Amino acid sequence: MWRFGKQLEIIGNEFRANGRVLISNALPDLAASRLRSSIDDLTERKLWYQAIHGDGRFLDSDNIKNPAHFSYRMDKFPVANIQLPQLLGGALGDSRRKSYQGVLPIGKVPERELPEDHPIRDFGRLINSRDTASLMSCIAGFPLPSNGANCFLSRFMAGDYLASHDDGLTEGGGRRIAFVYSLTKHWLPHWGGHTVFLPQREGSLAETVLPTFNSLLLFSVPVPHLVTAVAGNCFQARYSFTGWFHANEFTIFD
Repeated sequence: MWRFGKQLEIIGNEFRANGRVLISNALPDLAASRLRSSIDDLTERKLWYQAIHGDGRFLDSDNIKNPAHFSYRMDKFPVANIQLPQLLGGALGDSRRKSYQGVLPIGKVPERELPEDHPIRDFGRLINSRDTASLMSCIAGFPLPSNGANCFLSRFMAGDYLASHDDGLTEGGGRRIAFVYSLTKHWLPHWGGHTVFLPQREGSLAETVLPTFNSLLLFSVPVPHLVTAVAGNCFQARYSFTGWFHANEFTIFD
């Protein structure tokens, strides 16, 4: 379903030279619009959970008690090869359990609460398909397996952000390529929510990527990056599928 196959050589050259590449119009227009429209189902079915464990102090590395806690009020929904307990970070305390009470009764894999032909489930299958693995292998220059990706859908509202992190975790065979597929329409630059790649050497500049509908951002792992806070007066949500292509396949979750 990806429609950038004809540009594969150009995309691969840029990725291998710079460690990242932004692909515009990654899916057919109709598929992208259908996928965006389907997100409303998550709100109606109360399938979002809210990652409320972050706060402004986590922007100061001296105050970070758990470096994995870099999110702030960012809503998530597990899509492919992720179970809810994994996104919640294991055992829940009473205070956090109350925050997720709307979704916990659904079960470990909320994705399966959606109809089999739901566009979000279709995306989960696409991201783990042989075709996607083949395309990503060509872009990266090394082999990646099908069923080797996991991802979640995120919703950033006013005030939400991600502090600096590098995605350098090792579960599931090790993350090799991170991706952000944006489903945000008509986003204005002053609303924030930009993905920022931090300088890795003296004299280099940060690179900012604006959320653009139907764009696919790929970048090597690990690399320091963050998502700037969404402006307090922003009335829209910033939606994106975020995940990683791993070195090894995942076991299909029951």
